[in-house]
Amino acid sequence: SKAFAYQYQSSVNEAVFFDKLDNEKIERAEYLQQVDFTKVNSESLEEFLKNGKEEAVHLFVEDYTKTLGKSNMDSFMFCQYMLINIQVGVMKFVEKMGVEKANIDRTFKDYKQQIAAVSTGEKAAEYIEELIRQAIRMRNERLGKKHSSLITEAKEFIVKNYQEETLSLSDVADQVGLSSSHFSTTFKQETGKSFVEFLTSVRMDKAKEMLCFTDMKASQISYEVGYKDPHYFSYLFKKTQGCTPSEYRSRRM
Repeated sequence: SKAFAYQYQSSVNEAVFFDKLDNEKIERAEYLQQVDFTKVNSESLEEFLKNGKEEAVHLFVEDYTKTLGKSNMDSFMFCQYMLINIQVGVMKFVEKMGVEKANIDRTFKDYKQQIAAVSTGEKAAEYIEELIRQAIRMRNERLGKKHSSLITEAKEFIVKNYQEETLSLSDVADQVGLSSSHFSTTFKQETGKSFVEFLTSVRMDKAKEMLCFTDMKASQISYEVGYKDPHYFSYLFKKTQGCTPSEYRSRRM
């Protein structure tokens, strides 16, 4: 309710609110009728924190504050309530992402102290923008580390199982707990190669080792590195290495 929101807001920021309200010359009861706290939409903020890009923050905040309405954004008390609501939402979000609490507290310490100094809708928008930018940077850093670790695991899994003819992108994606589409995109971003390109390079490297250090025929090597069709193996070898398996072997002798 509005009364609860007012009580909550006052308890958090203490006397500074009453001084500001006196300056605005607004009676408390009348003021509460003018402020609509239900306008604060945490769902749209959370969605943007999950998927938004840093370069889109300004436009998001611009649209977000417009939906709140001018009368609300001109209200000191509403802005304070909104900022605390967003601050809490942002901190909960980065905590869910796995960021250490000590890091969160350290990062947002100054932001907490700045809230009481925000007295206009324009300043509130600037504050929200910087707050969200910081959260997205932390999100991206966390996801970068997570993805790097998952791709390392994926590469190790491929190297360990390259001999399996049926080894597929979905097999590896399942292994690291990502959807096939997400894994495909992330793998390419992290390695510079598609899944098929990486798997092929692993198989070709193993084939070259066998050509150099064993007497196995190319057809046998084909099976050993995950290809049941020796002709396809020879075709792929020449396509990627620039020569046939037998030519490669003779050059290394």
